[in-house]
Amino acid sequence: MILLLSLVLWNLLFPFGALLFGFGFLVSRRRGLLKSLASEWPERMGLIPRAQRGSPVQRPLWIHAASLGEVNAALPLIEELRAARRPLILTSTNRAGVERARALGLRAHLAPLDWYPAVGAFLRRARPSALILVETELWPQMITLASARGLALVIVNGAVSERSLRRYLLLRPVMKALLSRFRAIAAQTEEDAERFISLGAPDSRVTAVGNIKYDLKPPSGRREASEALQALGWKGYPIFVAASTHPDEEDVVLEGFLKSLEKLPDLRLVIAPRHVERASELAANLQDRAIAFRSYSGVHAPLPNNPRALLVDVQGVLPQFYGLAVASFVGGTLNALGGHNILEPAVEGSPVLFGPHLFKVRAPARALIEGGGGFEIRHAADIAERLGAISRHPEWRERSREAARSLAGATSRTLRVLENALKA
Repeated sequence: MILLLSLVLWNLLFPFGALLFGFGFLVSRRRGLLKSLASEWPERMGLIPRAQRGSPVQRPLWIHAASLGEVNAALPLIEELRAARRPLILTSTNRAGVERARALGLRAHLAPLDWYPAVGAFLRRARPSALILVETELWPQMITLASARGLALVIVNGAVSERSLRRYLLLRPVMKALLSRFRAIAAQTEEDAERFISLGAPDSRVTAVGNIKYDLKPPSGRREASEALQALGWKGYPIFVAASTHPDEEDVVLEGFLKSLEKLPDLRLVIAPRHVERASELAANLQDRAIAFRSYSGVHAPLPNNPRALLVDVQGVLPQFYGLAVASFVGGTLNALGGHNILEPAVEGSPVLFGPHLFKVRAPARALIEGGGGFEIRHAADIAERLGAISRHPEWRERSREAARSLAGATSRTLRVLENALKA
């Protein structure tokens, strides 16, 4: 009963909440994203073009991943499902996630708004047989409508942070009603499993299997990155990659890079903001510090000659640079966000620098530090010191690669949980 009342209230208030959310975007740095709202509106309302609708004979598995990061994290599982010839349809809440999935040949759409008319329209058109949520995308209307229509519900790569747990516990009766509808929850860690259970998930349906994004394979090639470095005249230069950076981290990273030049004068920087629409803001920061740079989108421009930095202002190419780097910094770790994917560069043999805020990536951070392939930094001077040490120890590349390998294997365990749930 409490879930029903909550859903009624949710659907009544949803339009007003959406307006407030839109206003928040309007006054934020990311207001440029609202320009695409008109073209995205049909998808947001669950209106899939007729040619892309699901078949009643081969009903697809519906995979929902919040954004580009979650899509990338789910790739090992997606590839296994495709190899098994499972029909798939993927949704993501942002355009970057959708474009990444489409680039891999997946049928992908923007996720419908979590509102009864939108979710219902999507389900009627997509005709999925199951809903697979990546990490912790617990949208109440999506879950209840999918369950009411007989879909098998599964969470893969499930994670609940301490902060989220405190917030969810305020709504425990609602959370219990939602989580009880899942046939299986494949959690990343034992701690995540315990948190799902404390929120009301039946303990018999929760299993700790590891994190599937740790099974990521290196990029199949580095052609685009290599061509960019050649166009810049950087052949043979040591490269430092700063990935998924946020505004409050970039001052530390850029200052650390400049300090590093005192002992490593040939060092070059490849920097990619977490949100690509912030590229112009980061460009201004580079200019203020008199760091000559080119943008990746204009890498073949003639000026400036021999720049010291490359600003990655496009999606999808960043992973190719990791294997060409002497070291990589991963953002979301010098602020309170808890960390982005610190294993992605490690898989490519790039020693990893990260800040102290690691609550989302504790296991890989521990493995990298203990294995000698990862290093915690707090200040610009730390970056300069670590880059100097890494440049003298090329064998540390293999240490980072070995640390990444030690955490592999979650995909096969997740597949077993998923297959058992789909048979139930």
